[in-house]
Amino acid sequence: VAMYGKCGDMCSSEGLFTQAAFKNTSLWTAMISCYHQNGCYHEALRTFVEMQGSNVEPNAVTLMSTVCSCSRLGRLKEGKSIHGFVIRTAVDTENDLMGPALIDLYANCGKLKECHKVFEVTQDRRVVSWNLLISNYAREGMTIEAIKLFKQMLVEGIQPDSFTLSTVISACGDIGFSLLGCQIHGSILKTGFSSEFVQNSLIDMYGKCGLLGSAHMTFDDTKQRGVVTWNTLITGLLQNGKSEEAMALFRDRKSTRLNSSHKRSS
Repeated sequence: VAMYGKCGDMCSSEGLFTQAAFKNTSLWTAMISCYHQNGCYHEALRTFVEMQGSNVEPNAVTLMSTVCSCSRLGRLKEGKSIHGFVIRTAVDTENDLMGPALIDLYANCGKLKECHKVFEVTQDRRVVSWNLLISNYAREGMTIEAIKLFKQMLVEGIQPDSFTLSTVISACGDIGFSLLGCQIHGSILKTGFSSEFVQNSLIDMYGKCGLLGSAHMTFDDTKQRGVVTWNTLITGLLQNGKSEEAMALFRDRKSTRLNSSHKRSS
């Protein structure tokens, strides 16, 4: 069932599941997880309800997949019901799988207070939990809170990943906090930990803060320049009234693409 689901063949997964004479927790969980992974969120919830009617007990993975489907559908009521079940039965005490799933649920439903409460009681605060909370605060315009969380994350010894860095760098650009943005950039240069995603965020931040020299330097240091990288610098130039430079960069982009096409064809 899981194999067919991972290959996107839901008909085969459903056929095997339906034909099974005995459905244990693992089989129900595999079917629910397959539905969720393939974007069939309504079917995942329906199957979970059927599982409850069959008197088979769910495990932490079952509940995590179901909560994630609730999150994608914005079904807060059902998600809160599962949260209550988790608290009553202590089903997730060992692996703490539910923390990120519940944070994502409450964040997607606009319940940042509940989101933070779950985060505070989560025992194993992995980087994914921090990322979810930081990104959702930033998305809701609570930029200062997002930056404070990032600082708290560093104090607790959690290493940020490229998603964390790009989110916080973008937040710095939104409020013109170039000092912290520059400090993060300096740390990235020292550690050598970067990605195109992070580089684009740095260019965007410098553009929003009016530091076009730094934006250009970051652009020049970016080895793999995708269309987003070019667009980010062009947008930064336009935001700062540098229309002629933006057009010149656009022409450079076009000529670069033409040269690349000629090289590939030859």
